[in-house]
Amino acid sequence: MSRRVTRRAALKTMGAAGAGLLAPSGVNSAGLPPIVPLTSTSDVFIPPRGKSFMKFSFDFPEPSVQFEDLLFSFRVYTFENTYGLDLSRTTAQEKAGALELNCSQFVWAGNQERAPGKLRARIRKNGSFIEWEVTAEMEKPIKSIAAIVRGVPRGEISPGAGGFFDPHDDELLLAYPFGGGDLFIARGMDTPLVVVRRGQQDYFFLSVLADRVRANRFYFQPGEKGYRVDMVYERAGWERKNSIQPAG
Repeated sequence: MSRRVTRRAALKTMGAAGAGLLAPSGVNSAGLPPIVPLTSTSDVFIPPRGKSFMKFSFDFPEPSVQFEDLLFSFRVYTFENTYGLDLSRTTAQEKAGALELNCSQFVWAGNQERAPGKLRARIRKNGSFIEWEVTAEMEKPIKSIAAIVRGVPRGEISPGAGGFFDPHDDELLLAYPFGGGDLFIARGMDTPLVVVRRGQQDYFFLSVLADRVRANRFYFQPGEKGYRVDMVYERAGWERKNSIQPAG
């Protein structure tokens, strides 16, 4: 018998606190690694083995940094284009127990073109969990920003504190609220929380802890060992600013 619970109750039960983007931390710290030169097709099934969504026709650079058992990268979207981090202009360093990632230039068109811009992300542990926050600025208005998380385990999925199901090798697009604007494509959630059940008492979750309602999407791409997850934050549609910082 299944029983629905609120996101607030679920996070309280799992011991979550604070604001921003959240995931449970791993057991062992891997220390400060170098930037890992991954791309959008690294460690995922290409071609897809199940249901899937449209993608770039080229590998998109995703320079990543490891924190605990997870790998992080970021992507910026304007109203006209998509931008990734320039590996040659991306650095990471440890500050006050947190990992700071800085990028001073973006790439687009599959790493063929460059664009001025800046991105700064701070990843840290908060108790038993990992939190991160990110800011970006460009010469053009920024529409949305994504955190790309690797190392998310495979298992049964519960979107928005709903029932668990096994997606097998299907890709998933989950969104809040009302499908995150993709009413006929994304599976809607009534709260921006996704839980992965690896075993009867073994859970992993991703959540957006925001102080206001904004569209958020979770795109799960399966691989042999885990998921690559895009966590996309959309700013208010009437805002056209050259900088962005997810509210939380």
